[in-house]
Amino acid sequence: MFTTLNAPGTVYTDAYSINASGQVAGLYWNGRGNHGFVESNGVFTTLNVPGVYGNAAVSINDSGQIAGYYFDYSGYSESFVATPTNATTPIPSAIWLVGSALAGLIGFGRRHV
Repeated sequence: MFTTLNAPGTVYTDAYSINASGQVAGLYWNGRGNHGFVESNGVFTTLNVPGVYGNAAVSINDSGQIAGYYFDYSGYSESFVATPTNATTPIPSAIWLVGSALAGLIGFGRRHV
């Protein structure tokens, strides 16, 4: 299946990455600067990095974390990682984390008995 992505009101839209949930990360240009975005089920969410000229979302993982870059008005560029407030920890990682914590508590409890 082929799907065209066009952020509303833009000159062009570039898609760079897609995750297992079908969320797409990329950038669009609206004639005033580049803006990173995440598209999910037809809804475009713009990444607003304060105080910069433009930014791009280059990659998105299965937890919804976005890696990208931004550049300021002097041309300086820097990388970023953005974690959405609704990002979830993948289940295998959560199980490992809880298991490690329980093992540590059991070990700590045995030493102090």
